[in-house]
Amino acid sequence: MNGTEVKQKKEGLSEFYLLGPELNYAYVTVKEKDINSIQKLTEYLLNFAEDFPDTGTSHLVLGRLENDEGNILDTALESIEDSDGAKVDFIKIKNKNTGRLIKKPEKGEVVLIYFYYYDHATYKISAHKKIKNICLETKSFHGGWWGSNQGEAIVTKTDYPDFELFGEDSSGGGEYNLQIIFDDDECIEDTVGNKDRWIEEISRYLTEKGVLSFQFADKKLKANKEVVLSTIKYDKRAFEYADKKLKGDKEVVLAAIKQDGQALEYANEKLKADKEFVLTAVKQAGYALEYADKKLRADKKIVLAAVEQNGSALEYANEKLKTDKEIVLEAVKQYGPALEHADSSLKKDKEFMLEAVKQDGYALQHVDEKLKADKEVVLAAVKQDGYTLQYVDKKLRADKKIVLAALKQNGSALEYADEKLRADKEVVLAAVKQDGNGLQYVDKKFKKDKEVVLEAVKESGDALEYADEKLIADKEVVLAAVKQDGLALSIADESLKNDPDILAIVNKDK
Repeated sequence: MNGTEVKQKKEGLSEFYLLGPELNYAYVTVKEKDINSIQKLTEYLLNFAEDFPDTGTSHLVLGRLENDEGNILDTALESIEDSDGAKVDFIKIKNKNTGRLIKKPEKGEVVLIYFYYYDHATYKISAHKKIKNICLETKSFHGGWWGSNQGEAIVTKTDYPDFELFGEDSSGGGEYNLQIIFDDDECIEDTVGNKDRWIEEISRYLTEKGVLSFQFADKKLKANKEVVLSTIKYDKRAFEYADKKLKGDKEVVLAAIKQDGQALEYANEKLKADKEFVLTAVKQAGYALEYADKKLRADKKIVLAAVEQNGSALEYANEKLKTDKEIVLEAVKQYGPALEHADSSLKKDKEFMLEAVKQDGYALQHVDEKLKADKEVVLAAVKQDGYTLQYVDKKLRADKKIVLAALKQNGSALEYADEKLRADKEVVLAAVKQDGNGLQYVDKKFKKDKEVVLEAVKESGDALEYADEKLIADKEVVLAAVKQDGLALSIADESLKNDPDILAIVNKDK
């Protein structure tokens, strides 16, 4: 074996021979979603461990896979005769090309490699500097058929003076290794003897990546500040399941509320009373005001920030602040129905309510009943949002001026108009011109009225659905409908679905 040739080029050592370690391995590629709990992950491990003798494969490889994440040097198998004349397989290293033992998993997949079984000795080899120190390092597990030759590599050191060999004779039993390779080339490995730690590391990775819910993570992970901070980026709810101590950690809490202000719910009481933290939380999620300390719910700056983000946060403001016109108006501006949580005195204040419905007509839903019958307030509301006609006093729903103002903003508001007005052609035309689908709410006679139906389908082709059967078979009407929306053809009468003029328009749109 000592006569093995070592070749060299001008630039240095480029090819040499070396006994290779043998690796027995078994692996399976799975979807991340299939191992999204500790239980599932453990089941995969145990089941595969039982099947390993039948599924394992041997492969001569270079390098410790746990170090280079499945990469191996490009090699070729050859045979030589040892001192006793027996054939010995060895590896011929070819330059510095690399390849993968295990194919990189697709996005959303992981490769679980449950066992490694290395044979032979541990040795390191470094070559000429220009080759940038080709290194081979493999664990030693048992002597196997190599016996006393363990630790020897077949190279001729004297053929190149810069070549160094470090051998380590060793013996002992086999060792099983576990490895997981992710689609981003992240690799986690440990020995069977530390299976729990291996599962913990995988859990950590999957949790940080957002595959595994932090709810089911190991207790150690939940108490690990670094892990919690990382996980929060992927899982907004992670903070909820973090260790109690971390819920009082300013850095962790701040990171959590920046992702989701409502994470304030799980912070400790001290931080719930911290103005800086609460302000950050409510700016991100107004509803977080619910979890703020009582004193801060009476702080105008805090409450104002909360309602600007979410008007409904007014519900959790101090009662005194619910009488504050500035705060309530900001809440209504953001979300009209937030007026529900305002003090009753403001709901009766006409001047204030006029301002409120101009911001959001839906505020009308919660005004005092007297103001729902106030023409000035109602007119301001329906002009802002026609659909608020549904909250108007019954008498004013029969007021043509009010209804026309509502329909100008939203034609479908016709649904809430008095029956008499739904039979008024001027009103009906105003509705379908604004929203063709308002046709569904008109008096039956207008569904047969070609003028009305034409106006409706010109605005919205699918309004054809509400037209009388005779008009669905009217070519002029159907042409107008498909010009607006080609899909309206599906509603048309069968007699027109193959009409060349109509099909020409439909196909043109395609």
